[in-house]
Amino acid sequence: MFLRTLFLTASAAVAAAGLGACSGGGGSSPAPAGVAAQADSIQATNAPAAAQSVDVRIGASPVTTTVSLAAQLTGSVTLHTLDSPATIGIASARAAAAGNTMGNGTCPPIPPIVLFNPAAHPVTVAIDRFSVKVPCSVDGLLFGASAYQSNPVPQTLVSTKLGDATGAGHTITFTPTVTQLTFPAKTALTISVLPETSTSFTQLPAIAGTASVLTSNAAVPNSLALDPPNVAGGTVFQSACFLPNAGPGLAGIHLLGTPSFYCVLAPGQTGSSTTFGTNAGDVVNFILGPNAQPDSSFVGLDGPPIYVPCTPAGSGQTCSAPAFTIPTYTKAIVSNITDIAVCVPAKPNTDCNGVAGNPKAPSAPSVPPGNQVQLLFRDDATYNAANTFGGVTLQIDGTWPPCTIDVGSDNDSDVPPGYTDPAPPAGATPLLADFQGVGPYVEFDLRAQAAGTCSVRLTEDTGLKRTFVFTIPVRSNW
Repeated sequence: MFLRTLFLTASAAVAAAGLGACSGGGGSSPAPAGVAAQADSIQATNAPAAAQSVDVRIGASPVTTTVSLAAQLTGSVTLHTLDSPATIGIASARAAAAGNTMGNGTCPPIPPIVLFNPAAHPVTVAIDRFSVKVPCSVDGLLFGASAYQSNPVPQTLVSTKLGDATGAGHTITFTPTVTQLTFPAKTALTISVLPETSTSFTQLPAIAGTASVLTSNAAVPNSLALDPPNVAGGTVFQSACFLPNAGPGLAGIHLLGTPSFYCVLAPGQTGSSTTFGTNAGDVVNFILGPNAQPDSSFVGLDGPPIYVPCTPAGSGQTCSAPAFTIPTYTKAIVSNITDIAVCVPAKPNTDCNGVAGNPKAPSAPSVPPGNQVQLLFRDDATYNAANTFGGVTLQIDGTWPPCTIDVGSDNDSDVPPGYTDPAPPAGATPLLADFQGVGPYVEFDLRAQAAGTCSVRLTEDTGLKRTFVFTIPVRSNW
């Protein structure tokens, strides 16, 4: 919650400023009616005070305002309105972690610049340019600037990449590629300036209970947001999202399913780390937008692999992950796996699933008693016997079920093309068998015993754990 408190404190300072200094044609003015009351309603404690705040009256002509960001750091913002003249507050919150540094290891971090609209109506502002002067050389270093609403903090937060700039001497000057920002009534927007390794990165705040959209400004098939219950460490981080074969790529990462896109996660400052979820049992939600594939979607994290299945929720899908830290994990990968399919062929050794180029054969609506039954299992084509994450467990439900697992040694070897026919593993019983390292297409042998409905529970554990229940009617006669 520290960053949320920092944002609120900075915004309160802007709202309460009343009088301030500005340059380049702007004039200070008393705080508009209602601003002081709003500032009084913000209860913020234990947060760094604003380094400086000013109110500036702006109109159609550009106005340049200079604000002190921290000791020996100043910012200069040139902006104008696209509608009627308005008063905009400009402030800076001191750096949240003074020990962190920028890319060359000697410069202090740049505090965020906060712009505040105290009016009871929206205001549209065009940012012509802005710059930051620092007490060290940033010559040749790459920086990015992003803007996001910081007060009130929205439930879903989208960051807008304003642009990139290369340092020159002691100055970083941005000519934004995105210039137009609309402030809803009585809101604050924060401009974050961070060193980058790629122009693809967007900066995001790490805020508990807020879904920060990782795919902000990314040309990928769907949106992906990160919603942690609590946060520790660095209060900002960076995200850059790419199609599977673009960006830094996915070489060397163990992949399940078919990736549709991935997001690179990076710390906000050199040497910092951010932990999402800090308590035992914390659940960190990834939220996949409404364009998820119709088959099974999941989010995979690199590092020690984490695979998180997604379940429908509202207009998208929610994927619940355990706590994790960046940069231990640097990529979140959205993938899809083909839904599990199970069938019993009407004619033995034909493929009722229709996989791997096989024509789809008819399924048996029921089976006779006292007979061996072929159960054909299909999972995602990327799974194979070399997969070290597990296999498939068969469990027959019921104490006296109509069918059992065939644990004999006389398994059929004549199965549909592309299928494997594993022998029952050591320790298998007629009601439970754990087949390791099998897939993607497997033939299991069952034995129909008596009339009734046989319920077979198949649990797949290949990094993702999925359970599928298949029922087989057993007739009373042939």
